[in-house]
Amino acid sequence: MHEPPLLFLAAAGAAESADAPAWTGDNLLLPALLLAAGAVLGGLRALLSSPLAGSLLEDLPEERRRRLREEIERDGRRLVMAAGIGRLACVVAAATLVFGQGQLLEPIRRWPLFAVALVVSGLLLEGVPALVVRGRLVRPLLLLLPPLRWIAFVLRPLTALLDVALRAVGADPEAGPADSLAADLIEVAQEQERESELDETERRMIAHVIDLPEVDAAEVMTPRTELTSVPTGTSLAEALRLAHEAGHSRILVHEGDIDHVVGVFYLKDALPTLVAGGDAAELPVDQHLRQPFFVPETMRVPALLEELRRRRVHLAVVVDEYGGTAGVVTVEDLLEEIVGEIEDEHDPEGESLHFERRSEDEVDVDGRFGVPDLNELLSARLPEDKDYDTVAGLLFDRFGHIPAVGEAIELDGVRLEVLEADDRRIRRVRVRRLETGAETDAA
Repeated sequence: MHEPPLLFLAAAGAAESADAPAWTGDNLLLPALLLAAGAVLGGLRALLSSPLAGSLLEDLPEERRRRLREEIERDGRRLVMAAGIGRLACVVAAATLVFGQGQLLEPIRRWPLFAVALVVSGLLLEGVPALVVRGRLVRPLLLLLPPLRWIAFVLRPLTALLDVALRAVGADPEAGPADSLAADLIEVAQEQERESELDETERRMIAHVIDLPEVDAAEVMTPRTELTSVPTGTSLAEALRLAHEAGHSRILVHEGDIDHVVGVFYLKDALPTLVAGGDAAELPVDQHLRQPFFVPETMRVPALLEELRRRRVHLAVVVDEYGGTAGVVTVEDLLEEIVGEIEDEHDPEGESLHFERRSEDEVDVDGRFGVPDLNELLSARLPEDKDYDTVAGLLFDRFGHIPAVGEAIELDGVRLEVLEADDRRIRRVRVRRLETGAETDAA
């Protein structure tokens, strides 16, 4: 933000009629200290509100980094507001003092003083936050975090009043770093698009990054109906066979049923045992299990990715509100949310969540293809609802039953026809954009 230095000019009129003692250079000491305090508060504000705050703390000891991250997540908004209010108060006070003192000088000496004050305030108030974002001054500023906590406590009634005022004018006081990052990315993307420097893939990736904080684990997971799992006591040979057929390097191990996952079997963990030969292949898979990591369906993707990185695991078991297994999510799933589907040598040919475009107005998509993605793909306006996320979910909602192959529906100018399905799910759908938007059912 670049408004604080301009406050010096805004305060000039207010100081014209102020009575002040005789001019002395020592009278600039207090404004200088106030500017320094404002710069420090601005630096703390930049650190606490930055979307990159986690990476800026990487050089700290692990325990201290963990405590700071928890504090930022818990009290970050309150601390940022306190730092902003304190910074503004310091700037206004310094501006008033400088202009008040300036009125005691002759005009030929007064305006150079104002010019120097503007330059110094700009360097301090904008330079310190800029250095913080670049990873510098982080440790010194963190030493001043305890006084900021005290300031935040004192200003709590004022920040609560500001929350009420913001809501009254339709603003969102809960908006955080992710919203600032999204706004910055949108601005950059729009500028680059105007200059024709972004292709379609790059624009789509930026859009996915912007949406990432709103995406939860349930939206990116592999659902339980498509999981490969074996019961405890299964032999290594059988577990390896099933994993190979499914094209997975990791599978779940459950006790009783899939809702009671007790471990994750990594195929590579069994290699030393199998190399030993003998009856190793008949040993139970239980001896090679890793502790499962459980997450709720509602966990947001950025937090999930950070937790997977911190724990150094590649797979999490997603559980529903009743504690049952809803699915699994991997690091690859999270990356695909940004860059699109990553196909590897284990993916069966032709089996892809990616669309197959048949013409400008017609595509074939997987039943799990997202409705918002389909709308973007065809510039369509298919209804989006909290009760479903995918094309299959939309069809279930509209038909009221599991449609058979060949059943179709015309909805909001789009025709959807089931190409592949079984008695439990819709696998493939042909989607064609029409000229009219009438909704009719066809057998």
